[in-house]
Amino acid sequence: MGGLIGVLLGGVISDKVFLKRRKSTMLITAIATAIMMLVVVNIPDNGTLVSLSLGLAGFFLNIGWPAFTAYPMGLTSKETFPVAIAIVNSGGNLGGFFSPMIVGANR
Repeated sequence: MGGLIGVLLGGVISDKVFLKRRKSTMLITAIATAIMMLVVVNIPDNGTLVSLSLGLAGFFLNIGWPAFTAYPMGLTSKETFPVAIAIVNSGGNLGGFFSPMIVGANR
């Protein structure tokens, strides 16, 4: 649920608050998600706190999604946008795939 709210509010925040400056929203989502991941790892064994922290982590993770989608739209043409967004999505998916392996290899 937090993710859905984050995506819906992320576009509004990016357009209205930061006046279509996408990098600000992208930076906020990266920093806030990193902080929320630390919170989730260190949260005490309490169902309410775990639910709240996971909801907030989903919110902050997804608040930048509209900005990550719209950013290449401003840099490309109508014809090349599909390739640009595919590259952005591929980079995110590859990062999500390789990050656990990199972190695990360093333990």
